[in-house]
Amino acid sequence: MRRALLSLSILLCLGACKTPWEKEPQLTPEEARFARLFAQSRIASQTFAGDPEKAKAARQALLAKEGMTLAQVRSCVASLQKSPDHWLPFWKTVREYAQTNGEKNVSKRLGTDGRKL
Repeated sequence: MRRALLSLSILLCLGACKTPWEKEPQLTPEEARFARLFAQSRIASQTFAGDPEKAKAARQALLAKEGMTLAQVRSCVASLQKSPDHWLPFWKTVREYAQTNGEKNVSKRLGTDGRKL
């Protein structure tokens, strides 16, 4: 009985773990573009947190600047939903973009030099 449970648990662990040669799936260029746009949208929302109208206008300006329509955004979301293995790379791209660009934009908007208190 113990051997069977041990064997089962080892098999489950091996199945859940990625092998070292298994590469993380890559985002398509459209998904990567959407990840950056999503991060920019979140940064704009945080920058104008006290003024929802300005936040909405900033998000719409970002869409217009990127030349994306709401239909294209929905298409990107649907594409990500169809391939759940792309969610991790998507959020990784969003986080990296937000970390490198988010604090600079908020600091510029607030007129600070970006140092934490």
